[in-house]
Amino acid sequence: MIFNFSRGNFENDIDNFNILPYIEKHTNLILSYGTIKQISIYYLWKLSYRFAFLQKYRKKIQKLLPLYGLYDGAYFSYNDEVIPPSKQKNSFALGLCENPICFDDIKEVLQKEFTPKHALLDCNKSLYEKIILSNSVCVTIRRGDYISNNEYFLCDKDYFMRAIAEIKKRVTNPVFIFFSDEISWVRDNIKIEGECYYERGNDPIWEKMRLMYSCKHFILSNSSFSWWAQYLSRNPDKIVISPSRWHPNPGWTSKLIDKNFVKIEIE
Repeated sequence: MIFNFSRGNFENDIDNFNILPYIEKHTNLILSYGTIKQISIYYLWKLSYRFAFLQKYRKKIQKLLPLYGLYDGAYFSYNDEVIPPSKQKNSFALGLCENPICFDDIKEVLQKEFTPKHALLDCNKSLYEKIILSNSVCVTIRRGDYISNNEYFLCDKDYFMRAIAEIKKRVTNPVFIFFSDEISWVRDNIKIEGECYYERGNDPIWEKMRLMYSCKHFILSNSSFSWWAQYLSRNPDKIVISPSRWHPNPGWTSKLIDKNFVKIEIE
């Protein structure tokens, strides 16, 4: 597998997990390794997004050339349908893949591979023990960039208070474990009756993810990082609370909201 990583200031943390070996490239993989057909399809896909006059014809283009499906081993999708198998020597996939149908058939593999290579940090041993031995509830509160640009901010204080109340109805003696990029705000603003603990807020990603997915139950933000914690959970009886929609725009739907989630209505 060759992985193209070029997302601004984001760091590639995959090396800290037990995943299969890969090569990291910072170039366009299709242009570097694709066939003439694959490169041609790639440019058609790019053009359909770049020029406004083509956008209204995109659905017609899709019927003529399935740009959102497998075509000569080149797959481009932001609708996140399942990626079909390919007989091509080199196949390419580009998209958000924010739909479990893309990877549900290898869920057990993902749960195994996305375990950290590193031992639990000494400073978190008591917290981890509490997570394992109690009816722990992972509460993920994302603020940071969601607050600064307000494009995706959806889960406010009221949402989390209602979600916590819902968990209390369903879980005996819940122990709330809070995770956030602004943990000081959580301490000051989310006041609840009951036992609760706070992740430090500055643990490495691999450590934070292990603590999160080891919890028994989950209260999600509209964040894919929050979503992956519950997906990697080994608890078959987990209760997952989520917002009723994943985006401030009511017309935007997400396949990440599972039918089995307990949904808190967002107006």
